[in-house]
Amino acid sequence: KKKLFLDDIYYFEIKGRRVEVHGTDGIFTYYEQIGILENHLQKKGFFRCHKSYLINLKYVSVYNRQEVILDNGEKIVIAKRRYEEFCREILDYMRKNGGII
Repeated sequence: KKKLFLDDIYYFEIKGRRVEVHGTDGIFTYYEQIGILENHLQKKGFFRCHKSYLINLKYVSVYNRQEVILDNGEKIVIAKRRYEEFCREILDYMRKNGGII
């Protein structure tokens, strides 16, 4: 067992029922359903940008219509239908956390 803090997680990658947690201390795997995980992380700074990815908005460095680049350099795909919602979420996150006025 490993104790993980949400602040130390870059993103979750879902592969079937297996979840890979990509964090500052490496990659850890456990079993969970994406819907349950997404509900637990709602309003905690995470966004489901693709059917297979839940990203931590804290680590978003750059983004465009196709992808997000995280502070660690990893590129994560943004689904076309989720782009507008992602823009709203990232701006809201930045407002609440001192990124913009």
